[in-house]
Formats: sequence, structure tokens, C-alpha cells
Amino acid sequence: MLRPSVVFSLGVCLSAVILTVASAQSITSGDVTGTVLDPSGAATPKATVTLTNTHTNASQTTVTSQQGTYRFAFVPPGTYNVTVSAPGFQKQQLTGIVVTAGQPTVADARLAVAVASQSVEVSTASRLFACLWSAHLPRRI
Repeated sequence: MLRPSVVFSLGVCLSAVILTVASAQSITSGDVTGTVLDPSGAATPKATVTLTNTHTNASQTTVTSQQGTYRFAFVPPGTYNVTVSAPGFQKQQLTGIVVTAGQPTVADARLAVAVASQSVEVSTASRLFACLWSAHLPRRI
């Protein structure tokens, strides 16, 4: 039968080995998370969020949850732009988002209401043509 001191020593050694192996694994990525809100501060569900690496131009896209939150996991370290769009709102771009390995990065967005614009082009050329054409038609009496 093993003495209690030997069992304790084996337990300590085994724990040291496990901790050494666990700490040898390096963290090589980070996370980008955020919340998308409307002007009143309410969550904006189903907003499209695109994360773009400014150096490589590689991008990934996700959609916000019902609570307006989003998350990009396992993002390589670097500088990113985040673009957020949703129907009825102006597109917003957050620039210079720095992702560091092992650190969470928060990029929240507050969207502004889109301004509706409409343009109508009226051409007088078609009216002028119609008048000239009808002036050359024979008249019935």
C-alpha cells in the first residue's frame, strides 16, 4: 500500500505536468463582439455585420441576434473595419478596430435612420415632339 505522502507527491507532479501542457498551447486569435442599436437605444436584430481585415481585405459576415448582438470568433490579430447595415438605417463603418490574440474586442454600433430621397426627371422634349407632330397632322373638319 502506498503511503499518503507518496500519493500526494504523485498528485502534485501530475498536476504540474497538466498545467505545463495547458500553458504551452498558445492563443493565436481574438474575438470581435458588439451590439447594434437604433437611435433610441433599442436592439437592432437581423442587421448585417461585416468584418474586413484592412491588410488582407479578407472579410466575414454575420447577422445580429434578436438582442442586436454579434460575434466573430477566432479572428487573427490585426486591424479591421466593421461595416453594419440594416433596412431603414444608414450604413455605418467602424474603422481601425485592433484585434489582439487572446483579448476580446468590442465594436458597438448605433445606427442612424436613413433619409429617404427620390428624384424625378421630367423631360419637356417629349411634349415638344408631341406638339410638333400633331401640328403637322391633317385636320378634319
